[in-house]
Amino acid sequence: MSLGNGTRFVRLNDDPTPALVDIAGAAIELGSFKIQREINDDTKFSNDSGYKDVAGGLLSVDPTTIKLEFDRAEAYHLDLMADLNSGVPRQFGLQWPDAAKTQMLCQGIVSEMEFLYESGSKLYYNVTVAWSGEPAWGNWS
Repeated sequence: MSLGNGTRFVRLNDDPTPALVDIAGAAIELGSFKIQREINDDTKFSNDSGYKDVAGGLLSVDPTTIKLEFDRAEAYHLDLMADLNSGVPRQFGLQWPDAAKTQMLCQGIVSEMEFLYESGSKLYYNVTVAWSGEPAWGNWS
């Protein structure tokens, strides 16, 4: 599956030889992929400057929502529904169509599936992935 610009949303399958596979007919819209760091107050009682001191805390990745188009006959939406029901982290990723074939892979949990509408044999969902742990950046082949 690819976005209008060729970006793919992939999922590690459950085959005996696991592989990253496209999980929909098309990705219509990709939400943001935001990494942020907690900021902790680190001001000491003896601070004479009058300004607050801060220190960096843990990093986290905000959930990403992707609007997906599924072919009803291929039933990929059922795989994602099983992921939602299990609550078990699985590897998901984004693969860009640039010359270097950049990809981001990360453990994630499907936290929401919103059925939008159907059109003939096509089903449309918003699927939200809550990311877990550190994203791995690299290249796909």
